[in-house]
Amino acid sequence: MQMCPNCDKVYDESEYSRCPYCHDDDYGEKINIVYDDNIGEALELTDDEYEEFKKTHPDYR
Repeated sequence: MQMCPNCDKVYDESEYSRCPYCHDDDYGEKINIVYDDNIGEALELTDDEYEEFKKTHPDYR
């Protein structure tokens, strides 16, 4: 067990690389990077956009 020097809460360092109370591990929405052959560009898509992309590009894996 280890005490966080910032918040003084105790956490298990074998389970967490940093204090789970001070550091929120929810980094926001995941970004999916895909290559669109139709426009010849790489795109950064949210999960919702990625699902829509898969529907409109049935050959994409």
